Amino acid sequence: MMGKRHLFVGVFVFILVLAIIIVYFLLPRWNDNIGVFNISSKHEYKVDNSNYWIRIETLKIKAPITKNVDGENRKEYNDVLTRSLAHYKGSSLPDGNSNVFIFGHSSNDDDRGSYSNIFAKLNSLTKGDKITIFYGGKYYNYYVSEKKVVRSNDVSVLTQGDKKILTLMTCWPIGTKDKRLVVTATLDK
Repeated sequence: MMGKRHLFVGVFVFILVLAIIIVYFLLPRWNDNIGVFNISSKHEYKVDNSNYWIRIETLKIKAPITKNVDGENRKEYNDVLTRSLAHYKGSSLPDGNSNVFIFGHSSNDDDRGSYSNIFAKLNSLTKGDKITIFYGGKYYNYYVSEKKVVRSNDVSVLTQGDKKILTLMTCWPIGTKDKRLVVTATLDK
């Protein structure tokens, strides 16, 4: 009788441990299309757009991107940036052959919605960090190649050349609008 009881307890503990492992390690991968933006443990937002999004593992960011946002129309881009990151209108899309330009906020000085500080830790990226873009049913993996600060009126970062690159931009330093932090990443072929 004692042997059956030990066997039952052993099987029960095994199943419990197995369930914990499945929930902890595998469940988040099953939920991959939902995604979250998580800059700290208390900020989590669902990704609304499953067709175009970005994931930066090192910063714990996964967020939707709204394409073809007019960067010259302050009302339009501020509205978009309350609910997603923005793809600059006229820049390449990931399936194109040039510069994919994405921009977002880095501080929550104003009431700018859930994504007001999504790029607050962008400066923490280092050369070689992976950035994944999902677009048109495909994954595009980019690796950080450069990081620099430019003046707010420097439009050279929008240049469309013949290299498949990703450019991420936000205001810098955090809480100011004088300069821009620009991170450039190269597409993995």
